[in-house]
Amino acid sequence: MNCLIPSGLAFLLLTVTPLSVQAQTRTISRVNSTNTRVSDSFQATPFQLVFLAYRGHFRDRGIPSYDAFLSAYGQGKISEADIVSVGIEAKRVSTETMTDKRYLRAVKSYLDSLVAGRS
Repeated sequence: MNCLIPSGLAFLLLTVTPLSVQAQTRTISRVNSTNTRVSDSFQATPFQLVFLAYRGHFRDRGIPSYDAFLSAYGQGKISEADIVSVGIEAKRVSTETMTDKRYLRAVKSYLDSLVAGRS
């Protein structure tokens, strides 16, 4: 009888432990696949797009950074449409964004605020 209890507990531990580890692995797998879908459908907000442009993320596409960015916008060399167009090329925003008047107005508003804050 004394031998039966420890061997029964050992059997129980060996059968339950692999199931709980397997359940945890499946949960982690589900979370990772969900995160992938979220990042695939990411669209930058107007603020994020302007900030990326200001910080130089679009220099390779002809958009200057920092003070040169603010000067170019202030002089009319680049516009909110240019920023959105480059954002589309860089896959930061969808192609429909170019015709979204509210999005374009928000980008312009953030650009105007940056230029006004510089003076």
